[in-house]
Amino acid sequence: MSKYIATRFHNPCPICADVSGKCRTVDDSPVIMCMTFVDGYKGEITNGYKYSKPAKNGSWGIWYPDQGENTFDRDKWQQESKAKHEQAELEKVRQQQNSLTNEQRAIAWGEIIAELTLADDHRQNLLDRGFTQEHIELGKFRTIEKYQPIKAGNPLLAGVSSTGKHLTNSGRGILTPVKDDCDRIIGCQVRLDDGGDGGRYRWLSSASFGGAKPNLQNDELPIGIYFGDRSSRIVGIAEGASIKPQLAANKFGINIIGAAGGQWSGSPDQLKAYLDKYHDHEKPVVIYVDAGSHHDDAVMGRIYKLSELLKSWRYEVAIAWYGQFNKTDGDIDEITQEQFDDIEYISPSDFERLNTYLLRKPDVILNRRYLSKPNGFGDTFNFLTDIPENKFAVGCKAYKGTGKNTLQATIADALHKSQNDD
Repeated sequence: MSKYIATRFHNPCPICADVSGKCRTVDDSPVIMCMTFVDGYKGEITNGYKYSKPAKNGSWGIWYPDQGENTFDRDKWQQESKAKHEQAELEKVRQQQNSLTNEQRAIAWGEIIAELTLADDHRQNLLDRGFTQEHIELGKFRTIEKYQPIKAGNPLLAGVSSTGKHLTNSGRGILTPVKDDCDRIIGCQVRLDDGGDGGRYRWLSSASFGGAKPNLQNDELPIGIYFGDRSSRIVGIAEGASIKPQLAANKFGINIIGAAGGQWSGSPDQLKAYLDKYHDHEKPVVIYVDAGSHHDDAVMGRIYKLSELLKSWRYEVAIAWYGQFNKTDGDIDEITQEQFDDIEYISPSDFERLNTYLLRKPDVILNRRYLSKPNGFGDTFNFLTDIPENKFAVGCKAYKGTGKNTLQATIADALHKSQNDD
């Protein structure tokens, strides 16, 4: 099975020279997956590589080594790009004109959900996560089989086939409604039993069948809002459009806005409307960041973008921190009441400093295959003189079998010797 390798200083992207890890090379293939140059014209040549197509998820452009045939015509590419853009704008207008209102969506989904039930394994899954039977019923979770048959769905509803006789889901899973502030279902996702490489949560959409996207009439993806205490004038923000924010609201009596994939900034009209209506402008908006967020540059970027967006609306921002350095520390819906009560609310800048601490740059880089070989040291021990007195913490990161333990033991001996000499 092919292994995708993130670009680094020792493995830069040959297309854009990225070394941050955004792009990918493949261990058993010359293919390059470049995140900088996602869109291109088939046949375009860059640094000896020819553009093929965008990856299925749209995150990377796929490039292959050029075999000597430069078929790239920039004028033609610009003309086709312009035509493609104009066609996309026309399609966007068509989609918006045919898009159902929130009330129409709620009625259509209500009719479909009334036909469905929740299988025992899915009910147990929700109970194991922390839902009560009452909250499961209020959430209107249902089981849907692959291409779930239905009696008479609205073909204009995203997730319904053109015949109105079945849903468009490609696998079995839990139907998870996304609700607005009036408790209306404005969209649905499916939490697949087997998500594969594409993840478990998928929007119910008919776009690939020529039908409606899940987007609202303003072209934003639905975001959900869930109330644990409607009398409270405080609203927080979490990742996930349905299950996660809904469970957290139920467990801790808090109000939470949730967006699929943490794409809060992609639905600014809904986000601002909810905050302006339900949040006290004198109180900070709390972002409940997922555990292990520091280890994902894309997630950190979304959090930063959200913070800046909230600040532009004159909201103060706080990050809920309970020591969730690693994924095993649990997301907001997975922690205990005691952990919730002990949450520390820190500023985005303090959160960024935590990230700097976790992902600090190395003080010394040894560009050698075997760190433990005698000639692998040279003058590198000069850095020992830069270590503050009585602070001898040393870490080493390298591939397996390169001699990390031997190097660290040697450094430790040198430090110990320097202490004794003093």
